[in-house]
Amino acid sequence: MKSKIFTTFSFLIFVILTFTFVAFPKDEAFQSVWAASPVNVDGSNADWQAETMNLMKKFGIDYAFKNDGKYLYVLFNFKERKFMSTVQVTGLTLWFNTEGSDKKTYGINFKERRVNADELIAILERQQGPIPDAQKAQLKSEPFYFLYQGEVIDKKGNNLTPTALGGDLDVPMFRLAQGRGTALYELRLRLNLLEKLAPELKLEPGKIVKIGFEWGGMTKEILKAKAGELGAQSTRATEGQAEIATDEERKERTGEHSPDFSSVRRGMEKRSFWVDLQLAKGQ
Repeated sequence: MKSKIFTTFSFLIFVILTFTFVAFPKDEAFQSVWAASPVNVDGSNADWQAETMNLMKKFGIDYAFKNDGKYLYVLFNFKERKFMSTVQVTGLTLWFNTEGSDKKTYGINFKERRVNADELIAILERQQGPIPDAQKAQLKSEPFYFLYQGEVIDKKGNNLTPTALGGDLDVPMFRLAQGRGTALYELRLRLNLLEKLAPELKLEPGKIVKIGFEWGGMTKEILKAKAGELGAQSTRATEGQAEIATDEERKERTGEHSPDFSSVRRGMEKRSFWVDLQLAKGQ
């Protein structure tokens, strides 16, 4: 009798589990679109007008993917300022995982960088070799430049470029177009960019990969700047008063215990989400 009851119970569990898996199938991967011709990476959505955008409603972001046999192209469009956090400081990072999890190993950080002429020359020489003196003089005619190259990083945020590329000159690149409360990133990277660091991260047409988008949050630079601002405000407020501050009073003035300091973090959260992407095959 007990055996019959156990068999019946086991059958019911099997039916329930089967129904659950049928009723709630695994999410399908987003489909990349085959790029019949190279995408002009210029910070415009002109090459994406015919494509269907994917919407991350939680953060008010439109995004889409294209690829050919060599490159992956990504469009990432912030439509609301409140979700941009500190992306201008941290940049936009893409993480890759081909094992079906959201584990971060290596990624690419796309951040606008301002460099002076000497810094730019040093970067170009690492990538291209010695630069003729005439070209150096021409570059030095401008005080600074904006650099739109992605940098390979590890899970701790350490910069591995250019050694991670093994001397290959085809570095990740992007363009950024900013509007009033909006920012559009257009990215390009080689499918096999991370292969030298981890063979399993080689991307190929038809392959499914998890891609994580991450941006924003507090940085040491932001904390230092904000603490300095609050400290300056406190100094101005007590100017002319001769007093010796205790350590606790100093913390209050610099904002370490102040409600104002905690409010600095508002709107500066680190944000992220992952998607499954199936790369397109050639047509």
